[in-house]
Amino acid sequence: MHCVLRSLLVVFVAVAVTPGAALAHAVLVEARPADGAVLADAPDVVELRFNEPVTPTVVRVVDALGRDLAKGLPLSTVDQRVALRLDRPLTLGSYVISYRVVSADGHPVAGSVMFQVGPGMSDAVRPDNGGRGGDIALAISRAIHYGCMLMAAGGVMFLVVIAGADWSGRARVRLGVVVASLLAAAAAVTGIGLNGAFLRAVPLDALTERATWRVGATTSLGASAAVVSTGLFVMVTALAALRARVRDAVALLGTVVALGGLALTGHAAMAPPRWLSAPLVLIHALLAAFWVGSLWPLLIGLRGAGDAATMLHRFSALALPSVAALIAAGSGLAALQLGSVGALIDTAYGNVLLIKLGFVAMMLIAAAVNRWQFLPTFVRGDGTAPKALVRSIGIELGAAGIVVLATALLGLVPPPRVMDHEMHEAHMHHHSHDHDEAEQLVVTAIAAAMTARVEFTPGRAGRNAMAVGFESTAGNQILPREVTAVFTLSDRGIEAIVRRLEPDALGVYRLATIELAPPGLWQVRIDVLLSDFDKSILEVEVPIR
Repeated sequence: MHCVLRSLLVVFVAVAVTPGAALAHAVLVEARPADGAVLADAPDVVELRFNEPVTPTVVRVVDALGRDLAKGLPLSTVDQRVALRLDRPLTLGSYVISYRVVSADGHPVAGSVMFQVGPGMSDAVRPDNGGRGGDIALAISRAIHYGCMLMAAGGVMFLVVIAGADWSGRARVRLGVVVASLLAAAAAVTGIGLNGAFLRAVPLDALTERATWRVGATTSLGASAAVVSTGLFVMVTALAALRARVRDAVALLGTVVALGGLALTGHAAMAPPRWLSAPLVLIHALLAAFWVGSLWPLLIGLRGAGDAATMLHRFSALALPSVAALIAAGSGLAALQLGSVGALIDTAYGNVLLIKLGFVAMMLIAAAVNRWQFLPTFVRGDGTAPKALVRSIGIELGAAGIVVLATALLGLVPPPRVMDHEMHEAHMHHHSHDHDEAEQLVVTAIAAAMTARVEFTPGRAGRNAMAVGFESTAGNQILPREVTAVFTLSDRGIEAIVRRLEPDALGVYRLATIELAPPGLWQVRIDVLLSDFDKSILEVEVPIR
């Protein structure tokens, strides 16, 4: 009796944890072409046979460029069969048949079948996405966003902390804050679309497509843009509409919220441990805004708007501890990202960071000259001091512009902490092939009690090998009983492609080949069966270009 009950319980649990097919009564029995088939001749008909009559809602035949070759073609349904006659011959390459049907009892069923026409190809044909144009546009957008954020937030801090209540330049600084805030918000919104195009690997004219904006908005950049825009709105509204007693406090609150949005996205903010990296990003942004964002109001003061000497003294008194804290926060973020000093030389990320640090050093030298040479002569009434200060602060602002641009570029370069070779240094990921010749994409998936390192080789559109290693939160290797990967590309309408991974001698679970074409932001769900009664699900998004 106990054996019977146990068997029933096992069946119940198996049904409960099986996605899709266990909940829907229709099951794909046969596909023509078959899943994984390599055909010498291109088919002119695509046919799907189910175990019961179904009503098709969509059937797509997607090529490696992401084009739906079945769009607008009629479907024929006879009993359990759904057929589609193609109106053009298929060329050599890989294809995905993606279907969504409704079973007789109303349950939706979706899935995908992959096949190849002609001999196997190591790479899919990739669309012309405008070369590096999209990357450059995204970097410029981020630079404008960061720069205007610093100007707006720093301008508010200057008005609240440095400038006197009766300073004659307040109106001009308020106007500058409003303009910078509008530009920062516009750049944040534009960045969502550009990031979506970057992830979809499509040209910039795809900004007219809703799918591009949807992909961009679902990333952390979308949440960041929303928080930043909210903070900027609060900040500008406070300066324009509130009474003096509450204006400063609300404006500073808006500044913190706006800059806090920067801690929601980007390599630096996402570096583990998040409890350390995210606050460091916020502190770094606040201090950078005070330093850089105070320079342009100081120029207004030096050009005759009010008591410049008093403001310069106040700024200098606060600048020294602020810059020291800024350097400390930046050093902490760099340590989290680099992992070693050698990464400054050996990686593209480190090289860009070195350029940034070089111009930061230029800013520090200019600031030191201002503080200890030009400011004393200005206070003494030397007639040449104002021009010298204006020139020196201009140099600071120019160097700050390069620093901001370098910061934007760092967002497009993978930091050393996520570089491929780090995965191969882990004990579960030793390979016999030459690491220098391998080209891989590595992502990390985290569940409640485990972490998975997921590796795709070569990590670009076309045929890929997949390897997954599992660790517990304590760092111990986990060997599941069964691992299944489910691939979807919702942006292109490609439904679930299900593949089972097999373990090797080192406990790494491998899939010899999976065709990831067309390029885009693929969603990968990894079902991990630890025992008959214990199953974990991990999900990652994989940008395939």
